This record gives sequence, structure tokens and C-alpha cells, in this order.
Amino acid sequence: MSEIFSNKHSPGSIIVISSPSGGGKSSVCNGLIQQFSNIRYSISATTRQPRGNEVNNREYYFISTDEFRTRIAHGEFAEWAQVYDDYYGTYKHTLDEIINSGNHALLDIDVQGAQQIMQVYKNGIFIFIKPPSLSILEERLRKRKTESDERIAQRMETAKSELTLAEKYDYQVINNSLKDTINTIILYLKTRITLMEAV
Repeated sequence: MSEIFSNKHSPGSIIVISSPSGGGKSSVCNGLIQQFSNIRYSISATTRQPRGNEVNNREYYFISTDEFRTRIAHGEFAEWAQVYDDYYGTYKHTLDEIINSGNHALLDIDVQGAQQIMQVYKNGIFIFIKPPSLSILEERLRKRKTESDERIAQRMETAKSELTLAEKYDYQVINNSLKDTINTIILYLKTRITLMEAV
């Protein structure tokens, strides 16, 4: 495992990956973490129930709605959003611990959260992953077999609005092939981080 460019004497970068649900952002994030030892996944908190083999404190911090709302009131989140019936958020202390150690914090968050991060972390690197088409996105959602037809229809409507915000990101990548998508993002990251460290 190698390191993407990093200066251990200065803070790391915030890297945000967004896509519509089913767009492949989790797979991309996993691929980046497997390749680079100094990219650290920033675990989000959520009020939704675990899916499949998800484990608390690994994929997410699974907490109750009451606890989430309390943490909002205490200003503990760098970003948070309500998605359908559930809350998702990123703890400020998690990001600070990662970047202050000289590593890069990788966030897998939706467009609501990303827009909040854009306001706070001006030097963040923001990447939007697009599906090849809406029909392929719907096919991917159905293959997961984790949600009802009604929920899938909701996700597709949300995806249409999310795609209109893709231009707010630094980079956009169409996810035809996971391998190609990861390699393209690595190229973007190396270019951007090298430029930032040269300043």
C-alpha cells in the first residue's frame, strides 16, 4: 500500500465523494482506502438501521434519532442532513483528528452534506460520481434488493435533483467501470494535492 502525496508536517486534505444512491461512491471510497495508507475514511453517524453485514463503528456510527438531534444542538457535526426518514452526519472531531495527523479525510456523503462542507472547508476536494444513465442507476438500486419499489422511486427522484448540482463539484466522473473511475479519481487527487502542497 502506497501513500498519495502528503506532507506530514501540514494538515491533510478533505476529500468528498458524492453520487446519487446506487451511484457507486461507497465502492470507490473502499478502492481508494485499499490503495493509499494515508487516506482515512471518515465514518459518518446515522439513525438508519444497519444493512447486511454493516457493523457499528466500522461503516457508520449507528445512533438513535434523539441522540442525533442532541448532537446537532451541541454543534458536533461538520455537516448533517435528513435523507428521507433518517439523519446522516459527519463529526467535526473525526475530521480534525484525521487532517491534523497529516492524513487525508475521505467523506462519502450526499449533496446536502457536501454543500455544507464546501462552506466550511474551502480547500476541500469535491468529486461527483455520475451513473452512465438513470436507467442503469435504477437497475443498480433494484439489484441491491434492500428497498421497496416506493423507496426506489423516491431515490430516483432525488437522483434527478442531485445530478443538477454536480457542476458545483471540482470534478465529475461517469462511473462506467469501477476500476476506471478509481484511476481517474486518483489522477485528479494527485494533481490537486500536488498543487496545494506547492503553494
